[in-house]
Amino acid sequence: MEFKATKFRINDIEMNAVVAGEGLDVLLVHGFPDSTAVWRHQIPALVAAGYRAIAPDLRGFGESTAPPNIADYKIDLLVSDLIGLLDALGVPSVRLVGHDWGSAICWHTCIRHPDRINRYVALSVGHPSAYVQGGIAQKLKSWYILFFQIRGLSEWMVTRSNWWLWRRMMRYDPEFEQWKSDLSRPGRLTAALNYYRANLNLILPKPWPKVSMPVMGVWGEGDVATAERQRAESGTGTILTRWGALDYGSAMPRTARVAPGGMVFHVLNRGVARMQLFEKAADYQAFEQVLRGTLDQSPMRICA
Repeated sequence: MEFKATKFRINDIEMNAVVAGEGLDVLLVHGFPDSTAVWRHQIPALVAAGYRAIAPDLRGFGESTAPPNIADYKIDLLVSDLIGLLDALGVPSVRLVGHDWGSAICWHTCIRHPDRINRYVALSVGHPSAYVQGGIAQKLKSWYILFFQIRGLSEWMVTRSNWWLWRRMMRYDPEFEQWKSDLSRPGRLTAALNYYRANLNLILPKPWPKVSMPVMGVWGEGDVATAERQRAESGTGTILTRWGALDYGSAMPRTARVAPGGMVFHVLNRGVARMQLFEKAADYQAFEQVLRGTLDQSPMRICA
């Protein structure tokens, strides 16, 4: 099922976004190096469940504008783009879902604009403080961040021999051909890498505030980019958070249409975490039920 995309003028860029369905608003924020296409299985499921799905191409990705400068990709602007999109759509508050870089941006959106976020589902990436304090395992897994700082050379290296290094880094992900097509457009690979170049300060220690809304965290046990400690300790950066391990790598939303298997921790009305166990399914139903349960709950008053 395909949904029509619309372009919105936000912060001097054209932001491409799919807006589909009717009901409670759910903002889906993709990561690196994806586009709104990564949610192609989740959008129909959410629409069928009675939500309005909002899925933008982040600046530099998909059909959104790719500004030329590194400073154009600082976290402040990335957060502002999301808030600007909500403003353009007249959405006062939203259920938020973020994956990879999208998850990092969403954490900062929760920190800076708590009044705009009803609840948050974080895929793969933990609270900013937990990520920075993720230990030696996280630092080793983050080697590519420093590699991407070498302008020009990193672009040249990842594209040699039919993008061999890129494919190796991404564990030969089936999305490779789509990525290659998108990032081979003039300036697009550099735009994607500029996310890392503009925000190197985010890996430095800083006492980021807690977030006050309910959070459900999900990670893949085979994730090559994030360590378990940064995810497991995200609870120290939130008022209420529960994380669950799934039998997937970092590419959860784009892992075909099967539902993530394993354990999912579900935020309940009274702030109690209940573990729900799902077997792998041939469709999205199991994960959608958990996601829907998280998104449907009425706002909670949560005390530290």
